[in-house]
Amino acid sequence: MENAEQQDYFRRGFEPAATQIIIVDARDAGRLGVTRQPGHIYLGVLEILPELQGRGLGTAIVRDLQAEAKGAGLPLRLQVLKTNPAAQRLYERLGFQLTGATPATT
Repeated sequence: MENAEQQDYFRRGFEPAATQIIIVDARDAGRLGVTRQPGHIYLGVLEILPELQGRGLGTAIVRDLQAEAKGAGLPLRLQVLKTNPAAQRLYERLGFQLTGATPATT
C-alpha cells in the first residue's frame, strides 16, 4: 500500500519543466524537482537511486538549495511522506521543522 500511495503522490506532483536528472560519474543517479515561487523555493522531489544513497548527495543538494534560498531571502519548503522516515531524518538533520501534516489517505 505504501508504494502505491508514494507513486500516486509523485504522479500528481510531477512537473517535467521543474525536473532535473541528477548525474554522478556520468550516470543517472536520481531526479530533482524544484520550483521557484515569488515567496519561496519549493523542493518538490529529491530521489537518489538506492545504491547511491548514504553518500551525501542528497545532503549536498539540499544544502545548495538552502544557500540559494537564504541568499534570495526566501524560505525553502518541502513535503515528506510519512512513509519515508529516512527522508524525514535527513531533513530534520538539515534543520527543517515540521509545520503541518496532511491526513493519510487509504
